[in-house]
Amino acid sequence: MRLYVSGPVTGRPDGNRAAFEEARAALEVAGHDVFVPHDLVLESDTHETAMLICLNELTGRDFFRGQVQPRFNGVALLDWWHVSKGACVERDVAEACGIECRPLRDWL
Repeated sequence: MRLYVSGPVTGRPDGNRAAFEEARAALEVAGHDVFVPHDLVLESDTHETAMLICLNELTGRDFFRGQVQPRFNGVALLDWWHVSKGACVERDVAEACGIECRPLRDWL
């Protein structure tokens, strides 16, 4: 499965990179293909720019055998995702697009 990792970034030391990388490592061991926002978002990007980049990635579509389907099979939510305004938006958008959202532990 291809998973998007969502969680708090803004206001966390180093943008919470360690938590995202730990999630990536665990999910990859479980056999998933993983995307974390730090793959595309620069430290110098504003919150608004980061959201634009991430929502574009999250809502991207792939064509498979003539059908359009979401780029991601699911969203893995880090602990405390619900206190992050951006992660809440990502979850809401993913669910609106039919992408399943579950806590990280449920994907392992």
